[in-house]
Amino acid sequence: MARGKDNSWRSKGQSRRGRRTMRAELKEQRRRILKWAVLIAALVLAVGLGSYRLLSHRGPGEAVGLADSPRIEVIPRVYDFGTVSQAAGVVTAELPLENRGKSDLIITGMRTSCDCTKASLVINGEEGPLFGMHNNPVGWRARLAPGERASLKVYYDPNVHGELRGLVTREIEIFSNDPNNPVYSVRIKLVQME
Repeated sequence: MARGKDNSWRSKGQSRRGRRTMRAELKEQRRRILKWAVLIAALVLAVGLGSYRLLSHRGPGEAVGLADSPRIEVIPRVYDFGTVSQAAGVVTAELPLENRGKSDLIITGMRTSCDCTKASLVINGEEGPLFGMHNNPVGWRARLAPGERASLKVYYDPNVHGELRGLVTREIEIFSNDPNNPVYSVRIKLVQME
């Protein structure tokens, strides 16, 4: 019987040692998997950063890999009409709009943030249709070649809000094929008085 007890003890001991060995092997396997996962993540990050640096060596405002795309720009982006008298009526401003990209800029429409504000595009001295907050022209397009300029003509009518006094801010959205700014916003500000 002692012998049987002894054998059973050995079996239990071997079983314990076997479990310890299995745990150690599992631990080692997890460590190897984690090591490979970190290595792969580092490799993906390095390739991604390298690609980004390679493709993003562009001018300001251009997206990664889009060096040949059109780029709309209106200067100033915020126009200050100053003090606007309701008695004097509608005021206008023409802001230079330029395609600073390397392919044709196609403007497909505009929209304003309020009925008191209208906008049009003037190309080669010809003014296009007026765009406002509602009921804008459909199917209209304008094309500007790289480097070509036009004017964004903005109208503000203080009589639409006859009771309004003080600071006014409005926005004009220009829709185009510029992949970085498909909806380009220009703001106007003014102080309205009687």
